[in-house]
Amino acid sequence: MSQGEFDAVVDILDSPENPWEFALRGAAYLAKAENALARQDLNRAIDGGGAPKLFAEFTLAFLKARQGNCADVFKLLTVECHKKIHPAWGYVARSKIHALLGDQASRLKDLSYAKRIEPSAWVFDECSNVFEELGDMQRSLEEADRA
Repeated sequence: MSQGEFDAVVDILDSPENPWEFALRGAAYLAKAENALARQDLNRAIDGGGAPKLFAEFTLAFLKARQGNCADVFKLLTVECHKKIHPAWGYVARSKIHALLGDQASRLKDLSYAKRIEPSAWVFDECSNVFEELGDMQRSLEEADRA
């Protein structure tokens, strides 16, 4: 997110009035590593309940991972995703946290598990992007073909 995009989001949500606006501004703050402001807005969104609460909980999980609190985050992304969102999504999200931690083996393992749970285009597309990022263009193209 560029500084201009960030400023536009914060300007639009300068005076949030509902849980979705707090959740979205919190995510924007997280993207710019404004962790204290992100936590404040995400907690306000959580207090509002409903779909914004769920979005804010998962966004807050990434903030916790960035700060090194991964055990609770991995539990949230596996157990809660099975209940509330979708099992494969939790493992794809976990793979992103492994990437933040520099643990490529665990990242690929979680993506492999996501493919077994839901062998669908969006999961294979995510895998293709990861292999491209890792410089393995052959695997990237194979995964893209599966998508």
